[in-house]
Amino acid sequence: MTPPYKFVDEATGQTVETDGEKWEGMDVKPGDTIEIYNTSAPDGAPWARISPGELTRPGGVVDPPDPPIEPPIEPPIEPPITPPTGGNGMDTVTNERELKDALQTYANEMRVGQLYGKGVITVNDTINIRQYTHDGCPWGVNMNHTKIQWKGPAGRDVLVYQGVDGIGNRCLFLEKFVIDGNGYGGQPAGACLKIFAPDGDPGCIYKFTVRDVFTGWATNGIALVGAVFEGLMENVHAENHTKDGILLEHIYEPKWSIVSNVMIVHPNSSRNFGAGLRQIYSVNSIFGCGRRWRWWLGRSCG
Repeated sequence: MTPPYKFVDEATGQTVETDGEKWEGMDVKPGDTIEIYNTSAPDGAPWARISPGELTRPGGVVDPPDPPIEPPIEPPIEPPITPPTGGNGMDTVTNERELKDALQTYANEMRVGQLYGKGVITVNDTINIRQYTHDGCPWGVNMNHTKIQWKGPAGRDVLVYQGVDGIGNRCLFLEKFVIDGNGYGGQPAGACLKIFAPDGDPGCIYKFTVRDVFTGWATNGIALVGAVFEGLMENVHAENHTKDGILLEHIYEPKWSIVSNVMIVHPNSSRNFGAGLRQIYSVNSIFGCGRRWRWWLGRSCG
C-alpha cells in the first residue's frame, strides 16, 4: 500500500465522509501512524474513534533489536598433563614446558617422580609448583643431576614449591639437581630454590627433605620462607650468590608463618656476598657437624 491513503468503507467500497469531508489524500512521515477520530465532541468529552485501527507509514527508522545475550565464555579445560617418558619409569625432559609439566604432575599424583634432563634446561619464567591434594606420603622429584639454567628477568625465583592454604603438606622430597642463576653471565635470579609457605600452619610444608642440590650465581641459593619446618637439608650447595647463600626467614603477612627445626648436614655455602647461612629472628636449626665446621659457622653465618 503506497501513500497517499484514503479511508474506505469495506461494505460499500466508497471513501468515508464525515461532516461533508472525505477522508482521502492522507499521508504522514515514514514511521508515523494514521488514526481517524471524530473531533466534533463537546469540550471535555472524549473523541470517538472512526477508524478501526491504525496504519503505520512504511519506511521509518526502526530501532534495531537488542543483540542476543552471549553465553559466558568458559575457560578451556586443559587435558591432563602427561610428561614425556623415556622408559624404565624415568621421564626425559628437554625444555622448560616439559620440566614444569613433569614437576606439577608428580605433585598432582602425590608421588616422587624420576626425571632426567637431556642437556641443559633453559628456564625463562618462575616454575611454581603447588599440591592441592595431599595424602601424607612423600612426593616431589629426583632429577638425577639435571642442570637448570636461568635466563629470565633479574630477581625472579627459578623453582618455587609453595604451600596451599588448608593443605598441611608434609614429606616434600627434592633431590639431585643443579640450578645456575645466571648471575655470572647476566642479571642474577632471585632464589634458585625456594620453599615458600606464606599461609601459616594451615598451609605449611614440613618434614621435607632437600638433598644433593647445587645452586650458584643468583641472589640467594636456597630460601626457606614462612611455615617451613621440621625438615632436612643434606649436602646442599649455595655458592657465588649476590646476597645470602642459604636464607631461612619468617614472614608475618598474610599470616604468621614461622620457619623452624631445620637439620642441615654437610652444607657448602661459600663465596657469597652476604652470609653463607642467614637465620632471621631466632630460627631454630640443628647442624650435623663436628670440629671442622666451627670455622665455617663462625665465618659464614649471618
